[in-house]
Amino acid sequence: MSSVSLNRRLSTALFFQSAALLAAAALSILWLTNESLAQRRSEQLESKKVLLRHLASEVRSEADLKDLGHKVEDFAVGPRSIRTVIVDPKGVTLVDTRSQAGDALQALVPQATFELPIERLGSALKVSMWIDDGEDRQLVRRITGILLMIWIAGALAAAGSVRWISRHALMPVALLTKQIAHIDARKPKALGASAGIPIELEPIVKVINDLVEGVDEALQQLQRFNGNVAHELRTPLASMLGAAEVAMRRPRTTAELNEVLESVVHDGRRLSRIVSDMLLLARADRGEVIRSSSRLTLRGIVLPVVDLHRDAADSKTVELIVAGDAVVYGDTGLLQRAIDNLIANAVRFAPAESEIVIRMEQQANVARLVVENTVQGPVDVDPARLFDRFYRGPQDQSREQANAETHVGLGLAIVKAIAVLHGGTPIADLDSNRVRIGFSVATPDAPSDVPSP
Repeated sequence: MSSVSLNRRLSTALFFQSAALLAAAALSILWLTNESLAQRRSEQLESKKVLLRHLASEVRSEADLKDLGHKVEDFAVGPRSIRTVIVDPKGVTLVDTRSQAGDALQALVPQATFELPIERLGSALKVSMWIDDGEDRQLVRRITGILLMIWIAGALAAAGSVRWISRHALMPVALLTKQIAHIDARKPKALGASAGIPIELEPIVKVINDLVEGVDEALQQLQRFNGNVAHELRTPLASMLGAAEVAMRRPRTTAELNEVLESVVHDGRRLSRIVSDMLLLARADRGEVIRSSSRLTLRGIVLPVVDLHRDAADSKTVELIVAGDAVVYGDTGLLQRAIDNLIANAVRFAPAESEIVIRMEQQANVARLVVENTVQGPVDVDPARLFDRFYRGPQDQSREQANAETHVGLGLAIVKAIAVLHGGTPIADLDSNRVRIGFSVATPDAPSDVPSP
């Protein structure tokens, strides 16, 4: 696509607009001049017609009729030549003032033809009158020449002025471009307020600032994510290398080597799970959506996961309750992974002798699953960051120190990623002593007869 110069387009538009306005003004002046001159000629002829009627009223005999011609010749002479032809009823020309009007008949324009009644004689004369408009046409030509020169001069002046105007008008765009060019991609900062930015560009500045803030937040999150991933990967790698190096220092029995290998396999599985989580999060970040035609019930997915957590819940005298159901179309393994993370998180933080309720419900084309449990003391967690990767609130940080080997801070981030892959969203509702965390799944073809709690 070829680039377009706003300066050139604005200059061209302003130039043609100025030239059109000047041309319209010139044509208006010419039209008004012609109308004024035509009106003046009409008034002069009308005055001659009135005089001619007055002379005709004085005719009383044939002799007076002959004197009428001499009187007409007298008023035909003046600053503007007027030719008058009078013909009697028999077709005889009584008066023709051509000699006074001159021989340049092409300059004479017929203006009026009428009958002149002679009441005393009981007859009427036919009168034709012309007026010389040569001077008027010369005046119009002079005015036309002057207006043409004014139009050319005005167009040339407009060509220079509109270029300056367009440059001056586009200076804020150049200023904004300069400010954008100084944004550091490694440390992006929003554009500051500037007195040179007009109101029309403020929406663009706002969009750019929003984009810069989003990029800055993404960069910070990526830096935190990279640091946390490096930290989480370093621990199992160090454990694996340490176990292998210790085992190689002296000969080992088969039992000792098996113990070392079991430790290495354990850490390797942990690494594999972290890498799998990273790939799953990357799929969600790319905006992928799982398309599945398998009709699943959430209760059928939840019950096996609940059985896996029975022992851990019983050890804390925590009761697991499953309520409701919903129909989904998705990946069974991923959905069970999300539910497993939610239940494990609830069991870990639920106080003894409490309840954990897994609620499922169908709402139009959305299936919702929420794990609800009570907590001890106020919930000191930022809901906006609850599903961030490696995020831990103050309570989590103290409690996770004892079991950091198995929980790397990706549990709820995985829940969010699985929800996004199924076209849904995460759910978080926190109050003083109760936590409700879950996710929704888009189910456009789900039936509406699914039981709800």
